[in-house]
Amino acid sequence: MPPAAFEAEVRRLAEDRTSGALELAIAAIDVMGRAETLSLEEVEALARSLAAAQPAMAAVRNAAYYCLEAFREASRGGASSRASVRLFRHYVETSRPRAGRARQGVVQGEVTVATLSYSSTVVAAMELLHGRHQLRSVTVLESSPGGEGAKTAAALKELGVRAELAPDAAFADVAETCDLAVFGADTILRDGGIINKVGTATLARAALLAGKRAYAVAETIKLDHTRDTADVALGPESLFEVVPPEALTAIATERGVLTAKLVRDLAGFEKQQAKGTSPRANSP
Repeated sequence: MPPAAFEAEVRRLAEDRTSGALELAIAAIDVMGRAETLSLEEVEALARSLAAAQPAMAAVRNAAYYCLEAFREASRGGASSRASVRLFRHYVETSRPRAGRARQGVVQGEVTVATLSYSSTVVAAMELLHGRHQLRSVTVLESSPGGEGAKTAAALKELGVRAELAPDAAFADVAETCDLAVFGADTILRDGGIINKVGTATLARAALLAGKRAYAVAETIKLDHTRDTADVALGPESLFEVVPPEALTAIATERGVLTAKLVRDLAGFEKQQAKGTSPRANSP
């Protein structure tokens, strides 16, 4: 259980079904940032509670445990936890546009893009391409159940992007007529796969079958250092699915465009770092 003073905040984070993984990670950082008056044992309990609040989102767990490591380091006479948490929040907050800029590096000329569901990271990446006059149009699958594609299409239109909504059943035609498929990710898995809204794997495979490229755009705070695609079991009623690494061309992150091998290398490196002082330890 979290310390009593933080129970309501943890509960709100656990019940949030509308915010994206990055927004929830920042919310977890903000909660941890207000824990300076707690004992180290209480901070550890708070970190565990935050990690359990959104168990499917590696970003929330990573954020909570990074902040916990900052408190532990401060207790050993290191840098102040307040300064470390503040710097970490800034890194996470600015990782989205940096991931979008990495995505720009693989686009040549004007392109048409296919996407689905809603990802603020994808919207930011499309805004950057639009600003560079490299985005001809975006077709967004409706993404049932939930229909989040309509939110993406509306957000892109507000930015001046030519965007249209298409039924999910049109995925093959959409993949055939686009230059590349781009989508977000709620979790990056250790072997270079991702977890994202149902339909992502179908669109990705259709794009590759049509000779196009399929990219995820995500921040590395979403990296799950502990699981491969084969380790993930999602129920039949889940709104999310696993997209295996072979269905992706690469993942654009704030650290660059990563192939499956590079994702595994990064996960291995950070797991080793977690044995000491880690920027993203996975357990307290």
